[in-house]
Amino acid sequence: MIQEQILNTKCVSCHVAGSSQAKQSGLVLTADIAYESLINKTPNNNAAALDGYVLLGTDGLESLYKSFFWEKVNAPNQEHFYEDHPEYGEIMPPGNVLLTNGEIAFLQQ
Repeated sequence: MIQEQILNTKCVSCHVAGSSQAKQSGLVLTADIAYESLINKTPNNNAAALDGYVLLGTDGLESLYKSFFWEKVNAPNQEHFYEDHPEYGEIMPPGNVLLTNGEIAFLQQ
């Protein structure tokens, strides 16, 4: 459901094989490879990798606190993101297509 409702609608337009965003982030979010690209993978962002983040972990709530993917999409927490992690880039998705509060809650669960 996350693939269809969030990744396909908000992420895949940029994070598709061969795109500059996919090359920079090392992250392709199309249905055929998203799981392998996200789960227990070290982010390409050096600062996040040095901070011990993974893109997405498999240890429930504990993993949420060390998820670079979560940091990048958690738009309601932008102040924390930009003040505490200025070297992490920008909140995703960029522009005016941020995830809704409902989508954020869905991902958090």
